[in-house]
Amino acid sequence: ADGYSVFYAFAVNFAAIFYLGIGLIYFRKLLRSYQAGDTALAFLPPLLVFGTNIFYYAVIESSMSHIYSFAAITTFMWYARVYIISHFKRYFIYSMLLFGLIILIRPVNGLVILLLPFLAMSPVKLREAFTATVKRPLLLLTGIAGTLTLISLQFIIYKIQTGSFFVDAYGDESFDFTNPHIFSFLFSFKKGLFLYLPITF
Repeated sequence: ADGYSVFYAFAVNFAAIFYLGIGLIYFRKLLRSYQAGDTALAFLPPLLVFGTNIFYYAVIESSMSHIYSFAAITTFMWYARVYIISHFKRYFIYSMLLFGLIILIRPVNGLVILLLPFLAMSPVKLREAFTATVKRPLLLLTGIAGTLTLISLQFIIYKIQTGSFFVDAYGDESFDFTNPHIFSFLFSFKKGLFLYLPITF
């Protein structure tokens, strides 16, 4: 029981396939919530899997965070959209817990919060959901507490393992927002998104 035998490798591979399935279920639910037709529901999930890196991260690099992020983000998007439309309390709590899990899996994925206007599809619906949430302070505080509790787990683990609450896992790597290389990011032969994943274009 050393963490490296075949049983552990199998468990990680199985987990990746399982969470790919969860992500695809919620991806279809999300499409359906936008009244996507049967053709879109049939073809978009396979296009997403085989037209992007999702298949690679589910099958080859299953120990990396990407496939688990995919599952958490698609699930978050669906619950957030349902909350924006319905204002049901439980969907807000689910959304906030999933948001905390997303940050716990990979902090930069917290940027998913910027998708809320697109999930609402209407400034009026987004404003109504925001107002409905603010008018229920106990719900808002419960959601925030749930998110912060999940996020705090990483800092607790850092403290136990290293003696410090924060560890810079990226070392010398950082973002340079004054020189973003947008064209290279989208079109370069080195790492161009649209070049290697044309379906995203």
